[in-house]
Amino acid sequence: MKTASIKHDKWYIECIPDDGARISLLRYAGYDLLTTAPVDFKAPAADYGEYEKRPVYGYDDCFPSVDACIHPTGNYQIRDHGQLCWLKWNVISEADKLICSTECKNPNISFTRILKPGKDEINWKYNILNNSDKVLEFLLVVHPLMPLQEITRIQVPGFRSVSREGQPGKLNICTPSELNVHLLSISKSKFEMLYIEEVKEGRILLGFKNRINLVIEYDFTQFPTIGIWWNNSGYPDEPGRRRSECAFEPISGINSNLAQTYRTGRYLNVGAHDTFEWNIYWKIG
Repeated sequence: MKTASIKHDKWYIECIPDDGARISLLRYAGYDLLTTAPVDFKAPAADYGEYEKRPVYGYDDCFPSVDACIHPTGNYQIRDHGQLCWLKWNVISEADKLICSTECKNPNISFTRILKPGKDEINWKYNILNNSDKVLEFLLVVHPLMPLQEITRIQVPGFRSVSREGQPGKLNICTPSELNVHLLSISKSKFEMLYIEEVKEGRILLGFKNRINLVIEYDFTQFPTIGIWWNNSGYPDEPGRRRSECAFEPISGINSNLAQTYRTGRYLNVGAHDTFEWNIYWKIG
């Protein structure tokens, strides 16, 4: 597929307009911060959801839900990992930014993501324009898949509790250091999806093997939960399909399912014919 790219200082960013504006490469000083395209992709034989039928790597925007569900007020089906990754986008590459935009029918919105790299940081700027005549409720979950085998240190902010997707109750993990130990001790062929609830700060630090520290900063009042996907070559559970990847995802609800989190009152919304904007910053330390 045709790609669009930008090179600025130590950064190189590449995306694929016809594949949901997936960020297929994001490099700092020649080092890949995201997982890259598989050499030979084959979809799993079992049903792991629609998202697994396309190559899984790099970065997608998940909106207005990650989990497939019926929109709680719009009464339409939201696809697996949201609507946006299945659309064709318009991508403009300028000297200092990569402008990605698309139009969606259900929900009726215009969505823009602008990546503006600086010397040692990237400003991810997002904009949703609600083209409808009623308020739109949504989740936005950034979905950067990173090479798990390159991660050596994780530092999340303080939090109230940790839960595991699909299991009742809370885990006996009370501090960021305990979470760091828990994740790094997950053995090969295992995977977990965790939700770090009611965080005290919008800051995540990830240490890589090449001694790069990536700091992710965002407004935690809008994104009170961190979703952590930690897949140590355990998923999909089929020979030749298992991936090594992880993702740290600020979430605007209690989990990745809009229909479920809507019932708790934890979600974002944008008024009729109004816009909603936010920023996330990646900084190299």
